[in-house]
Amino acid sequence: MKLQVATAPPPFWDDFVAAHGGSLFQSRRWEAVLEHGYGGSPLYSWLSGPGGARLGVLGVIIDLVVCRIFYAALPVGGLLGDRSLIREALPLLERELRKRGVHQAQLIEPN
Repeated sequence: MKLQVATAPPPFWDDFVAAHGGSLFQSRRWEAVLEHGYGGSPLYSWLSGPGGARLGVLGVIIDLVVCRIFYAALPVGGLLGDRSLIREALPLLERELRKRGVHQAQLIEPN
């Protein structure tokens, strides 16, 4: 498995969200709200393997005065896809976020 990261939505993103029961808050349409409404930089990340994307998340990197935060919970969000891959994906995502200068990550799972 390999973690893929992009600042622009990959072509398959909305189909991936729909196939895994996601919502508007995880779709490409929400990216504009994250970018313009919250003043952050959207970040798409997904774990890819045989057959394409297996687990993914849309979040936003917000630069505050004292730190940089990755937030995937505006107002809901979280990981989509094969949840059995979370333990494999999170350390890879953390490494990528640290490369981007992120100090803290917040992922809130929907009910």
